[in-house]
Amino acid sequence: MGSRELFLLTALYVAVSLIAGETHIDFEKNFSVSENGISASASLHWGNGDSPKEDDYPFRDPSLPWDVRVDDLVSRLTLQEIMVQMARGGAGEYTTPAPAIPRLGVPPYVFNSNCHRGDQGAKGDATAFPQSIGIAATFRKHTERTLTCLESSPRTSWLVFMGKARLIVLLFNAGPLNVTFADNDKNVDAILECFFPGQSTGDAIVNVLTNKDGKNSPAGRLPNTWPLSFSQLPPMVNYSMKGRTYRYMTGEALYSFGYGLSYTNFNYQAMSLKPKVKAGHDIHVALALTNNGTVDSDEVIQCYLSWKDTSLPVPIRQLGYFNRVHIQAGQQIQHSLTIKAHRTAYWKEGLWVISKGMMSLSCGGQQPGQRKSAPSNIVTAQFEITDTITYTDDL
Repeated sequence: MGSRELFLLTALYVAVSLIAGETHIDFEKNFSVSENGISASASLHWGNGDSPKEDDYPFRDPSLPWDVRVDDLVSRLTLQEIMVQMARGGAGEYTTPAPAIPRLGVPPYVFNSNCHRGDQGAKGDATAFPQSIGIAATFRKHTERTLTCLESSPRTSWLVFMGKARLIVLLFNAGPLNVTFADNDKNVDAILECFFPGQSTGDAIVNVLTNKDGKNSPAGRLPNTWPLSFSQLPPMVNYSMKGRTYRYMTGEALYSFGYGLSYTNFNYQAMSLKPKVKAGHDIHVALALTNNGTVDSDEVIQCYLSWKDTSLPVPIRQLGYFNRVHIQAGQQIQHSLTIKAHRTAYWKEGLWVISKGMMSLSCGGQQPGQRKSAPSNIVTAQFEITDTITYTDDL
């Protein structure tokens, strides 16, 4: 591990875990160290002197830039603290969490026993921007940005936000979560789904939250359906599609498949397609799309098909087309798209069937009729399939 990696990792860890020391490091002299199988090298300079009072440390000042605060934290670490704090949670003698630093009044890091792994010693006075589900951190006491955690049951944590700070919730997860507590809280300004990101996570989050250089308006869309409650999910031993995914779920979803917000809003209009389509033929569509806001942004065009004859063994709706396009603020574009014929087929008695009858096509930045809508409209048109065909393989 090189010096850059060592100190970047250390800075990230201490920023999350409230680790601080008093020895000054300014990266001027070389050293290498190996302990319990952990090796590292870096350049540093040792400095002594009286430490300031706890509340005077620059890293505790939320008005300072992040890089200044992180550099200040790193500059106060001894080599031994670096080794111990980075190794804790590992094997051997390092199986326990990071210990306290008494001279600063920093409590030990107690994994998973407090508010979403945050600072249980904060006693309700915690910095709340942003609040990460998975990791929380406190940088300064007695500020107007406070976060309180109330444990209503072993399985439920409620975040109660107090003060004037704006609260943003970051989600680090693979699949749907129950975040109704945050969704229903008027003090939560935004919820950002991060999934499991890589090494540039911090930069990416900052870029999106600040729309850095005007080029980072969010345009991600959910790839799955987030149920409103666990009771909506069919039993695990039920292998049918009934009640599953956006195609067959009849109840309300917390967040629908394809849902996502932007820093601007879009308007769909003038959608056109042929009113009659022969079975097995593609559907050609044209529409106009305008960015009505003041921010350049991407939009994800989503087009859903639905069958008028609900007695058929068909889904509630079927995604027929999607595409991500960039539209400047105030700009209108003309977009042409093609929906492949097989998107109008359904499975019945061992065959694919495209049936004669009426169908509906809805295009917008979201599903039609969803409980929580994005700031864009949906345009809908009807068309008729004029005959019926069956097939056993691809068209």
